[in-house]
Amino acid sequence: MDQPCVIDVASTEQPMNVVVSVYLHPVGDAKTTYQGALSATFMTGANGAPYERQVDVTIEPGRRPTAMSVAGPMNVGPGRYYLNMTLLAQVSNDSDPHEFQESIPIVVTTS
Repeated sequence: MDQPCVIDVASTEQPMNVVVSVYLHPVGDAKTTYQGALSATFMTGANGAPYERQVDVTIEPGRRPTAMSVAGPMNVGPGRYYLNMTLLAQVSNDSDPHEFQESIPIVVTTS
């Protein structure tokens, strides 16, 4: 079983900024387009909802991976949260896109 990412904060009284990055790669020797969203339940976005970042990026073959980041203030208390990815990958030489969803556990603790 995968271990969660642990973020240890000194105090829940003092806001902390976090950055989480996901690296998207081209598939083999084909242009790959990713569309979807990254959302972080440990960060608050507009109207108090979990922070969300839309993804719409095309990566050419032979290029370095492209980082998609979620960044901002973490204003939650200790507990279990998630970085959620919902992406559709369209590969130029394949007519069938691949959809994937991943929830990466994040545990917030205090020192």
